[in-house]
Amino acid sequence: MGGDHVAWCSEGYYHRLLRTRPWFALRQLRGFRTLYQWPLAPAVRTLADSRPYGRWLAGTAARLRDPLPPGVEGALGWGTAPRLFPWVTPEAAEAARRALLRAAATAEPLHRDRGLHQDLEQIRICTRIVRQWDLMAARTGLPTASPFFDDRVIEACLAVDPRARVTPWAYKPLLGAAMRGIVPDACLARTDKAHASMDASNGLREHRGDLVKLWEDSSLARLGLVDAGELTALAQRPATPGLGDAILYSTIGCEVWLRTLAR
Repeated sequence: MGGDHVAWCSEGYYHRLLRTRPWFALRQLRGFRTLYQWPLAPAVRTLADSRPYGRWLAGTAARLRDPLPPGVEGALGWGTAPRLFPWVTPEAAEAARRALLRAAATAEPLHRDRGLHQDLEQIRICTRIVRQWDLMAARTGLPTASPFFDDRVIEACLAVDPRARVTPWAYKPLLGAAMRGIVPDACLARTDKAHASMDASNGLREHRGDLVKLWEDSSLARLGLVDAGELTALAQRPATPGLGDAILYSTIGCEVWLRTLAR
């Protein structure tokens, strides 16, 4: 874990580079548009948006029920705007909206450069997850290591000019350069990565009975935070498009956490 977070980096750097190195940035952005199929209008709108972080965050509070924004907005802006799942109740949505507005009043980015802000944010998010895995592994005596998240490795990667770290013309070029002569050339030439959506789909199908039981006596539902009926119906339709994107995991995690507290 961690290669995506330190050996690659956010395309958000091009928000600044468009203003400091416009011709270079435009050429790269054209490549990213082709690679990720970014629609033109949202890309231009995001690149033109110069709102400070706090104002951007406050603006997301009114859009929590909107459809997911185009990926280019999260890539070139301050990050992916928060959205609520359909099973979140109106009361919980209003509480989230108020919390966002309170936070936005004093919020400061991790760095004024949108790209570095996103990089640091993603490193923090992933290291929190890895810390939880370490705690679980320690209970069984399994040793774990996360060399990408060593302080010196993070510092070395972030010291590299982002123009060399994120480019539409190569996949993780920094990691490829570092591993040349160490791993097979075929690995260094890859242009994408595998994902576990099939495993997720199989797991939802095989455990749909467990998920139905989970929502039958839901702690989240008793608190008025989720619609248990909608979650139960979703558990009975494990092939529903979108479930492969891990949208259920945070809700399941919150439910299990509440039950653990109760015990």
